[in-house]
Amino acid sequence: MRNVIIGKKNKVSINGQSAYKHYKENAKHRNKENTYTHADYSKIITAFYRKVARDLVENDGGVFLKNLGYFTVLRHPKKQVVKVQYKGGKEFTNTKTNNYLYSPSFFGFGKGRTLLKFWLMDRSFSSTHVKKPLHKKLISGKIYKTFISTIYGLYQTNKN
Repeated sequence: MRNVIIGKKNKVSINGQSAYKHYKENAKHRNKENTYTHADYSKIITAFYRKVARDLVENDGGVFLKNLGYFTVLRHPKKQVVKVQYKGGKEFTNTKTNNYLYSPSFFGFGKGRTLLKFWLMDRSFSSTHVKKPLHKKLISGKIYKTFISTIYGLYQTNKN
C-alpha cells in the first residue's frame, strides 16, 4: 500500500513485518495465546487482496467495506501519454483510454467515521490480479466510476 503525501515518499506494506507487529500489539479481537504467525498473517492479507482485486476489476463503482473503507479505480486528473515496450517488441500506449492513467485506490475510514488519507494501491496488487485484468477492461471500453462523495456521506454524523 502506498500512502500518498505530497512532498514526501511514504511507503507502507500491509504484508510487511512492521504491519504484522502492529497487528500483534493492537488487534482487539483475537486470542493473544494463539496469535497468527507472520506467514499466516501474510496468507490472510493476500487472500483478502485477491478477493478485493477480483471485485474491484469487475465492479464499475468499486468495492465498499463497511467500517473499513472504499476501494476504487481512480482516473488521474491530467492526461499523460505512456509508452511501454514489452519483450518481443510489442508496444503499448494508453491512447485507448484517451491518454488517462488509472490506479487502484483506497479511501479508509477511521475512528469517529472520519475520512483517512487517500492511498494509491498500484504497488499492493499483483499484476496477475489487478493490473492485467484492469488493463484489458479499460482498453475494451469499460468506464470506472468513483463515488467517494456518496460513500463519505454514509459516514457523516447527523448533527440535527
